[in-house]
Amino acid sequence: MPQPVSGGAEGSLVDLLVEQPHPATSDHAFVDIGRAQGLAIGDELMAYVPERLLEEGRAERVPATEVATLRVVRVENGTATVRVVGLRYPALAKGLAVRVVRKMR
Repeated sequence: MPQPVSGGAEGSLVDLLVEQPHPATSDHAFVDIGRAQGLAIGDELMAYVPERLLEEGRAERVPATEVATLRVVRVENGTATVRVVGLRYPALAKGLAVRVVRKMR
């Protein structure tokens, strides 16, 4: 079982293998982090919308919002293929931020 980590490598979702109006669990995608950043098969990433301003010109901020949990199924030096294993919102899209949250040990 992957073990939780803090301060994991960060990157972004490059694209989905098959573009769909509503991504689902078992879909595959590609991220721009890989072996060079310490990624290994079985590691888990969180795709999320980063913290942002509630409204332009106001000081209130909306915290980062988790969109999906992704598991690494193939890893290259600077990229990886991931499988969607959990989906909190059907908003998984190209360009979302990703962060390693669990590592195989």
